[in-house]
Amino acid sequence: MPSLKLSNPFRRRADRPSLKDRAASLKASAARLMGRKPDEADQGRRTMVAGSMAVAIAAPLPVLAGAILPPSASSPHPDQSLLDAEVAYVAARNAERDAKADHSRAYAAYEAALGELPRALVAPTWVLVDTAHPGMPLGTERIRLQIADAPGDVVVYRWTVESLHRAIAAMPRVYGRAGTTPKAIRVLRDILPIAEEYEARMAEARAEFGLADTRRRWTEAQTATRLARNLISEAAAVTPAGLAVKVRQATEGEWQKTDRLTGGLIQSAALVAGVTLIDSNASYDAAGWVQAWEAIGGKALRDEAGFAPSFHCPFGTSGEDGAALKAETTRLIAELEEHRIAIERHVKGRA
Repeated sequence: MPSLKLSNPFRRRADRPSLKDRAASLKASAARLMGRKPDEADQGRRTMVAGSMAVAIAAPLPVLAGAILPPSASSPHPDQSLLDAEVAYVAARNAERDAKADHSRAYAAYEAALGELPRALVAPTWVLVDTAHPGMPLGTERIRLQIADAPGDVVVYRWTVESLHRAIAAMPRVYGRAGTTPKAIRVLRDILPIAEEYEARMAEARAEFGLADTRRRWTEAQTATRLARNLISEAAAVTPAGLAVKVRQATEGEWQKTDRLTGGLIQSAALVAGVTLIDSNASYDAAGWVQAWEAIGGKALRDEAGFAPSFHCPFGTSGEDGAALKAETTRLIAELEEHRIAIERHVKGRA
């Protein structure tokens, strides 16, 4: 068995060039190649290498390939269907907005022409109770009252001609023929002509201001908008231009109120697609809210990474200033619910 000499196993052989000589040789070779004009063989090799790189990119990463290798002018855009869908969606959305405005104007004119609801047609409380659900006396008689327009947040139910006929026919069967039933029936019969006259005026005003037509056009525009939106939602983008279409649609609503994963995904897609996101909380004074919260004894604490900040209410609202403190706490809590994203962002950014 031959012996191994281990005195210096990494020693260079005498006939092998030194590292300095090899570096000089490589430098000279590179200079010759850079200074030489490429011949046809060189061009062929370069074309083959570029094609190989394009295939290597396009096979595993079609999205990046679309970004690096844009389609030629003669070929259709890979996301042409998405781009066309956005054009259709914007047109449908604008048409829906116009149709809604037309219907609102027509309905306002209709209400003005109709005037106030006669007090006799306002359904009394006992009728609302007895027709509320099947367990009540008139609950199975299909007596449907109609909600009338009233100022403010008041909900007023009115008698209709049909509901009066149903109530008059059902009362003897439900309440019996004696007692107060005859009187209640006479009252409803007295209201019946008023309801007939009012509904006749409603029909005339609806026809005069074309409510049926404006409502139909608004409904059709809503349907067209929904279909165009669905086309964008269901399509998959393969280029930054197509991704921008998806981002613009996703950020039409209050995207800031989505969960963290969805919000981060939308922001990432916007950065890649070059879309500027509109933040409705950008102008809100979150620092002022935190200052006011801490001034009344509340705490805004930044927890560990990955968790949302926590907000602690002031201790107790009793004593001489208890009512004022309670009112201010309630106000700030309501403001926190409305602008939570901006306030949490500010608390997270504090040192």
